Parts: sequence; structure tokens; C-alpha cells
Amino acid sequence: MGFRHVVPFALFQVLNPAAFPPHMFYDGWLEDLFARRDHYVALSGLLADEMSRHVLDAVIGFRLTLNAELLSPIIEWDLYGPASLLTYGEDEVYVDGGSYDGDTIRLFIDRVHGKFARVLAFEPDKNTFHRLAGNFAAEHRVEPINAGLHRRTATLRFDNAGTRGSILVEDGGIEIPVVGLDEVLGEDRVTFVKMNIEGAELEALKGAEQAIKRWAPKLAISVYHRPSDLWQLPELIHTLRPDYRLYLRQHDGGVIETVLYALP
Repeated sequence: MGFRHVVPFALFQVLNPAAFPPHMFYDGWLEDLFARRDHYVALSGLLADEMSRHVLDAVIGFRLTLNAELLSPIIEWDLYGPASLLTYGEDEVYVDGGSYDGDTIRLFIDRVHGKFARVLAFEPDKNTFHRLAGNFAAEHRVEPINAGLHRRTATLRFDNAGTRGSILVEDGGIEIPVVGLDEVLGEDRVTFVKMNIEGAELEALKGAEQAIKRWAPKLAISVYHRPSDLWQLPELIHTLRPDYRLYLRQHDGGVIETVLYALP
């Protein structure tokens, strides 16, 4: 585009932390790498293919240097659906955690060529939820749910920016309902779970423990919202189902869209 200098936002947090306090995605990057390096070594051993280890090396390199060129060779642009990993049946039951206005649901429907059984779409922001519900008003197989995914039914605080950046917060924002996936599903089947829920993935996976153990659904879980997510979420999934094959993929050229795939 003709720019001579391009820097990631995290650099401003280094140069002037008072004006640019650390964003949740970056906060504690280096501290976590050094304090938990044994977990990163263990993660490398859990990953199922060489590409996943290349992705892990590149992501760690980016965290150490903020050099986005390290990510360039390993980016795959097919978010939540790399064709080399995922296959689908004709009766998929898809749980979309963090549905926004339905963009990732549309990706899913396109990939399965419209052949699926059910979609449960979780979106806690009221304004965004209304757009989500409106977008699928004519599709009875898509069930919009105005709640976030978490460990169990509760009320939490939410920064309702009405964008992809809306996040759970300790103070401010608005109160929103959250639910555990096991509570919603009961005995019902699930085949594919995607979570991009702004740092609540760890708790939401705990709230989906029974579904994961019983149905072994495909998982596509964002692992970049908190520094420790990169190793903590794979460890938890491996504990829940040691038979899962774990893959790591990078779907963008910066801090976002590092996704863990767990496949039965």
C-alpha cells in the first residue's frame, strides 16, 4: 500500500504504556512465555502434525519480536474450516459460540452446501443478536440464543460495543446472561463446536465437558484472547478427551485468529 513503516498496536504499549495500556490480547505475553515455557514445550508434543508445530513456533516468534513477517509463511485464510483438516456429514449439529451477526454461520452453511441438521447460535450483545436473529429469520434450523457461553448459567458484565471486540469485563458495561453448553444441549447431539468468545473459552469448555466427552464433536477454539490460552486450552481439551488429535492453525497476519482444532 506504499507505507514505509507498519507496526503492531502492541508496540505503542511498550513505548507509552500510560497512554496505551496493554490490551487483553497482549497483556503478559512475555511473562507467560517465560514462566510457562514447560507448558509450551509440552504443547509441541501434543500437536498432531508438523504444520501445527510450525504455527506454534511462528506465533511464539511473533510474541517475542512483534515481527509479523514470521507469520506470513504459515497463514491459512479459511477461518474455522481448513479443508485439509475438516470434513462434514449431511446432518451436522453446529454450535457457534460468538456468532456476531452470523458471519461464521454463513461460512459453515456454505461449506456444508446447505446440508445440516441444526445450528445453535450464541450471541450475548442485544443489538448484535437482533441482527443475527433477523439474518436467519427464514431459516428454522438456525436457533439464535441471546446469551454467552460459559461454565454454567449466570449473569456477567459485558462491554456491549456491538462489534467483534465486545468482551466480558469485571466492571462497567451491561449485565448479560451466560449459559453452559451442557445445560442447553441436555442429551442432544452435537458434532461441531466453534468458540470465539473473547477470553471466556476456558470456562465455556468446562461448561461443555459432558457434550465433549459423550459426542466427541469437532472443535474450533480461538486461543489468542489471553496469553495462556495458547497452552491452557489444548491441555484442558486433552484432559477431557485424550483421544482427540490437536492441530494449530493461524488465519490472520497478527495477534488474532490463532485457532486450535480438536478432531476425533
